[in-house]
Amino acid sequence: MYMPNLKQIGGYEYFQCTADNGIPDPVSIRVMVDDLIYPNGKPGLLGLEWYIWVAIGGGVLLLIIVIVVLSCCFCKKSKKSTNDRKKEKG
Repeated sequence: MYMPNLKQIGGYEYFQCTADNGIPDPVSIRVMVDDLIYPNGKPGLLGLEWYIWVAIGGGVLLLIIVIVVLSCCFCKKSKKSTNDRKKEKG
C-alpha cells in the first residue's frame, strides 16, 4: 500500500488498516503514524525533531537574558539606594 501523504497525518495519531478476503474473519492492524514514517525509530535526540530543540534552546536563552537583565537592574537600584544613604549621612 502506497501512502504519499503519510507525513500530513499527525505524528501521534493511529492508522488502522483492515484486510478482508472473504475467508473467516478480516484482520486489522493499528499502527502509530510515527512508527510508519520512522520504522527504525524517530531521528534526533530523545526522538524530538531539530526544530523542537531549537525552540527549547531559544526559550532557555531568552529566559537567561531576562534573568541577567533583571539582576543588573536590581543591582543598579540597590547600589543607587546605598549611595543615597551614604550621602545623607555624610
